[in-house]
Amino acid sequence: MNPLLLVGLALGALYAGYEFVWKRQGGGSGDGSSPIDTSTDHVLSQGPVSPTPEVPASNPTGKSTVPPPPGPPPPVAGAPVVTEATVKEQPQKLNVVHPAKQPKLPTVENEQKARTLAPQLDTALVTNQKGPNYKTQDAKLFNMVREFQRLLNLQVDGLYGSQTAGALMYFTGHAPPPPYFYQGERTIKVYLPVP
Repeated sequence: MNPLLLVGLALGALYAGYEFVWKRQGGGSGDGSSPIDTSTDHVLSQGPVSPTPEVPASNPTGKSTVPPPPGPPPPVAGAPVVTEATVKEQPQKLNVVHPAKQPKLPTVENEQKARTLAPQLDTALVTNQKGPNYKTQDAKLFNMVREFQRLLNLQVDGLYGSQTAGALMYFTGHAPPPPYFYQGERTIKVYLPVP
């Protein structure tokens, strides 16, 4: 969400709170007049001005009887909750697409082996420091990718590409590391084996 929009929303809520307090104290005439000066030549130098509550002479305790200003307005239904984390730039999301050709359905044994190998492969890819150079510099990871591909009837080349990433997502249940090898746009291809 745009930071300027957030500032605008906060200032609007603050303005509404001041106007509410002003009218409760009898300062508003109901004609839309407001205690806040809307000229912009002094906004940054003065800061917000809060009305001071008057203590009636009949109040022996000396405590204010004016209620505190209202809190922030409730969130609008359906609007996303904005936090500091969501204001920062989000990492680019990968598109998930259907490949032109799906692999053949693996045997039950191979599917079970792939299911146990998937978390290990996911961890190995996340901790991989060599990036796409693993194919020549990390034989263990290269062979793990090849075995995973073989078990699932994918193209066995040892390269962690879009279709291997899609199969990894299918077996781990969460977004896999971005594929190292791809053609065109960096995508994840859905893994739905066919009989």
